[in-house]
Amino acid sequence: MSLNVLLVSDALGPPVRGNATTVARWLAALIEGGTHARAVEPGAPAPAGAAPDLVHAHHALRAGPAGLDLARRLGRPLVVSLGGTDLWALREGHPEGAEVARILRAADLVLGAFDAVGPLLERLLGHRVPYARVRRGVFVEAADPRPARDGPLRVLLPAGIRAVKDPLLAFDLAERLRAAGVALTLRLLGPALEPDAHAALLGALARAPYARWETLPPVAMGGAYLAADVVWNTSRHEGGSNALLEGLAAGCAVFARRVPGNVELFDPAPAPGTLFDPSDTAALVAFHRALLAESPAAAERRRAAARAWLARHHAPADEVAELRAAYAGVTGATRR
Repeated sequence: MSLNVLLVSDALGPPVRGNATTVARWLAALIEGGTHARAVEPGAPAPAGAAPDLVHAHHALRAGPAGLDLARRLGRPLVVSLGGTDLWALREGHPEGAEVARILRAADLVLGAFDAVGPLLERLLGHRVPYARVRRGVFVEAADPRPARDGPLRVLLPAGIRAVKDPLLAFDLAERLRAAGVALTLRLLGPALEPDAHAALLGALARAPYARWETLPPVAMGGAYLAADVVWNTSRHEGGSNALLEGLAAGCAVFARRVPGNVELFDPAPAPGTLFDPSDTAALVAFHRALLAESPAAAERRRAAARAWLARHHAPADEVAELRAAYAGVTGATRR
C-alpha cells in the first residue's frame, strides 16, 4: 500500500512563483514512484477520500498555518519545508519570525536544502528540531552544443518582482558593466508580486533601453535559459533558487549574490556558480569580461563541468529518495 501525502503550497497557480517548479517536480516524482500525492492551496479543505498519512507544508509562513490546521484536524504528522524568507525572519528577529517559530515547533519534521540549516535552526529556536536535508534536484540532458554567441552578453534575471529579490540591483550592475565597456542585454523574467517593486522596475526599464521585462509560463523557461549566457541572482536573502540550477543545466554561467542560500549552494569548491558582493566592481567586470571573451571550447568545458557537478549533487533521483526517506521516518512507513 503506497504512502498518501497531502502537499500544501501557495505556488499552485498564478502568479507563477519559482516554488511551483519544486512542487511540480515533487508531485511528479512521488506519483511516478507509487506515492498517492495531492496538493492544495492554503485554506483549501483536504480532498475527499482517504485521509493522508502526512501533511507537507511548503514554507512555514506561506503554507505552515494552513498545513498545521489540516494536520491537527486530520490527526496526521506535519512536515514543513523551509523557505528563505522563513529563515530570514528568524535570523533578523522580524515580527513574522514568531509565527515561523510557532509552526516549526509544532512540526514533526522540518526539511531544508542544506545540512547546515539543522544546526542553524537549533541556535535560532533554542532547542533541537527534527530536521532532514532534501537537496534540490534538476534534470540535466546530454550535451547539446549551443551556437556561439554573436553579440552582447545576454544576462537573464529570473525572479518574481518584489523587494527581497532586489531587481534594481541588476540595473546598477548592468550600468557598471556598460561603463567598463562590457556590452550586454538584460532580460528580467517573473511576475509582478509587489506594487511598489513593480513601479520601481518600470521606472528603471524606462531608463535602460538594453533591458526588458516579461513573464513566461514554466514550460517556456527552458528556452529562456538557452537564449542566455549568464543567470544572475540579486536576492537580498533568498538564495539557492531552482533557477540557478536550471540555468547551469542549460549551459549558462551563474553569478549569484553572496547571501544565505547562495553561499551554501556554491561556496564549497568546485561548485560552478560564482558568488559576488555588490560593492566589488572589479570582480563584477572581470567575471563578465572573461565570459564575453570565452572561446567555444572553454565554454563547453565549463558546461561539461557544471553538468557533472549537477549529476553528483542535484540528481532528481537523489532528491526524491531523500524526500521519501524523510516521509518514511516521520510516519514509520516502510513501504515505497
